[in-house]
Amino acid sequence: MSQRTLFDLPAERVIAPASSEGWERVKRTLTKREVEVFLALHRYVETSGYHDATGGELAAFSGLSVLNVRPRLTGLDDKGWIVRLSIRSSRIASEARCHPYRPALPAAAIKRLRSEGR
Repeated sequence: MSQRTLFDLPAERVIAPASSEGWERVKRTLTKREVEVFLALHRYVETSGYHDATGGELAAFSGLSVLNVRPRLTGLDDKGWIVRLSIRSSRIASEARCHPYRPALPAAAIKRLRSEGR
């Protein structure tokens, strides 16, 4: 039996009405690229040991163009899927100061979204 991570949801879970209302607010349709960036952010957090990533860090990690990553981070933040944190120095470009992001929802939220046919 493998141990669950902090991002795993229990298989059988009763969701309180307040949680259901919160889910309804954040489940707006995501674009294919937003899903890709959201999952890449989770992979970065899981493999790097850091709890957040800037657009540049995530682009370097995922192999995507920063021009594809940054607008999706903004969209995901606007939709409540990730959280924008206080500005800090980039881990890959020491002269750059950027806003990092961290996941607000578990990666399993994508599976739930897909199971609802979105």
